[in-house]
Amino acid sequence: MVNVSEHGTKEFVVERLNLGTESKGFESGTPEFQQILGTRVGKTAAYIILNSFDPGTRKIARIAMWLTGLPARFIQARFDIEVTSRSS
Repeated sequence: MVNVSEHGTKEFVVERLNLGTESKGFESGTPEFQQILGTRVGKTAAYIILNSFDPGTRKIARIAMWLTGLPARFIQARFDIEVTSRSS
């Protein structure tokens, strides 16, 4: 889980994804999922997460995001990883 403070990513998720205090999930393959991975934070998180394992053995299955910290409104993000069929 990360606390998102990078301006471009924060602006995108607040304006486009309509986040609230309840967790909102984005499944792999959806346009929103791809757009999150296209942000600076998304690219960095994916790089760190996926390079922690052998190539092709894990995937990011979903991303959950929500707002915390009134009144400043911080974005929390969780990247769920799964074992791929190639890791067997």
